[in-house]
Amino acid sequence: MRAVLIENPVAHKVTEARRRVVERALEATFKLERVSTERRGHAADIAREAVRSGAEAVITLGGDGTVNEAVNGLMTAGAGSDVCLGVLPGGGTNVLARVLGYPNDLVDATAHLIELVESDSTRRLRLARLQGQGTDGPFDRVFTFGAGLVLDAETVRRVEESGWRPRLGDGAFVIHGFRSFFALRREGEPALHIQTPGGPVEAWWAVISKTNPFTYFGKRGLKVAPLARQDGGLDVTAGRTAKVLRTLRWLQQVLSTGRHTRHKDVLYLHDQPRVTITATRPVTLQADGEHLGQVTRVEAEALPHTLRVWA
Repeated sequence: MRAVLIENPVAHKVTEARRRVVERALEATFKLERVSTERRGHAADIAREAVRSGAEAVITLGGDGTVNEAVNGLMTAGAGSDVCLGVLPGGGTNVLARVLGYPNDLVDATAHLIELVESDSTRRLRLARLQGQGTDGPFDRVFTFGAGLVLDAETVRRVEESGWRPRLGDGAFVIHGFRSFFALRREGEPALHIQTPGGPVEAWWAVISKTNPFTYFGKRGLKVAPLARQDGGLDVTAGRTAKVLRTLRWLQQVLSTGRHTRHKDVLYLHDQPRVTITATRPVTLQADGEHLGQVTRVEAEALPHTLRVWA
C-alpha cells in the first residue's frame, strides 16, 4: 500500500531518534513517501498532491493543526471515499488521535496504527465545516473535533505567538487563558449573537464541539460539551456571563462533572445540524486548536461527508 507520511519537523514532542523509529516501522508496512511541512498550510497541499498522485493512505506525524490541514487537503481533493487517514501524535495535545483510540506515546501509537492496518480496522469520521466572513475575507474550513470563538481562540492565538508551549507545556494555556479572560472582561459587553431555536442569544464566548472531550489538560479530558458525539451533529457551549468566580466554577466542572451546561448563564445546544454566530466586533476564531484569524460571522454545519480513518 502506497502511503504519504506528512511530518511536521517542529512538532515539539518528536525527537529525531523517535522519528527514525517511526519511519522504519512504517516502511515495513507501507510503500512510504516522507514529506516534511515547510510553512503554514503546507500539509493541506501535500495531502492534495498525495491524492492526485494515487496514494492510498495519508499519515500525519504532528499536532492537531497538522491533522486539520491534511484533512482539509484530502476533502478539497475529493478523497472522502478512498484515501485512508492515519493519525500519529506528535503535538502537545493530540485530540483527534486520542479520540480515535491511539495511545498518546508516539512509538506506541505507531505500533497501534500498524495493528489497525494489518487487521483492516477502519471507521468513518464525520466532519464539520466552518464558513463565514473574516477580516481578511470569506473563509471555508473543515474541522474534525471542535472550534471556538473569543476565549479559547484568543488563548490559542496567544500561545502560538508566545512560543511558550515547548517550555511550559499546558501551563502556557493556563497563563494565556487567564490573560485572555481578563482581556475579554475589559470589552465591557458580549460580542457574540448565537442563533437558537428560541431566538438570538448574546454570549461572551462560544465553543462548537464534535467530540467529548473537547480537548485535554494533560491526561484529563475537558468536558466542555459532555453530550457531544463524533457521529452526531454540533454541540454549542457558550458563556452568557464573564463573572470571575462563576467562570472559575465552570472550569472546575469542565474538568470533572460537566454540570456547567445546566447553569442558567450557560447556553448549551445539543446535536444541531448547523449553527450561525455573528459578532458585533471582530473576534478570534480557532478550529481544531489552530488559530484562524478574526471573524465577524460564522456558520458551522455538520457534514454528511465522511473520511475513512484507521481506528
